[in-house]
Amino acid sequence: MKHYWYTKYWLMSAKITRLSAVSVCVNYSEQLSKCIENKKHFDEWIIVTSKNDLKTIQLCKTNELKCITFENIYKKSGMFDQSKRINKGLKTVGTDKWVLLIDPDIYLPNNFRELLGQLPLNNECIYTINGQNREEIISPEEFDKKKRVFDEKKISVRPLFFQNLKNMNIKVFHSASEIKGPWYFAGFFQLFCSKKGIKYTEKGNGLSFDDVKFVIDNFNIYQHRSLEMRVLHFGEAFKSWAGKADNLQKSAKTLFRG
Repeated sequence: MKHYWYTKYWLMSAKITRLSAVSVCVNYSEQLSKCIENKKHFDEWIIVTSKNDLKTIQLCKTNELKCITFENIYKKSGMFDQSKRINKGLKTVGTDKWVLLIDPDIYLPNNFRELLGQLPLNNECIYTINGQNREEIISPEEFDKKKRVFDEKKISVRPLFFQNLKNMNIKVFHSASEIKGPWYFAGFFQLFCSKKGIKYTEKGNGLSFDDVKFVIDNFNIYQHRSLEMRVLHFGEAFKSWAGKADNLQKSAKTLFRG
């Protein structure tokens, strides 16, 4: 039976004829502006932001990106409520469409769309990028230099299976340092074909742990893929959401309890 599922998800393939991207960007207009060239890879790019984030709204208008705004972007607990915003973006895309959930501070290879056309993608699977293939760059000047070099390279890519999630300690976390495995970095890049019922939990903590739960809830272990593709990240790891400095320790203790 195990061999059957592996074979099934490898043999089935589909080409991406249209790709929609969804990004939650609140008070991150500087990061989005550095990565705005990603728009050439997408047929539409939906930016979800706060009504008070006038810089992001203007950036979307200038670059002809679809912009969805919300009045409040925090939960009662004070945590950033990204899940509800992502779900709104997914609803806008619709079902049976290829969609990429991507952070606004991630810069893709110059030949990204060409690479997707070369891969035997499966519309039953989810494709992410291992965080080890994400280069962190904090300085705006250094990021611009890296981009120029990065754009000149012809990036290649190969799809890999994730490790078997059942063999990982993903049920209960006692601290952020205990989290291990390539799936942890799934949040900044998640490529899949949208289906009815696919959505983020809105009962989580609004951090990367919700990204992990999204993958586990909506895709079985044979549907997980990791694309060995290099990307650039303008900013520090674990600080992607509006400089919120959310309490990772507290979140890690509460999300997967039980």
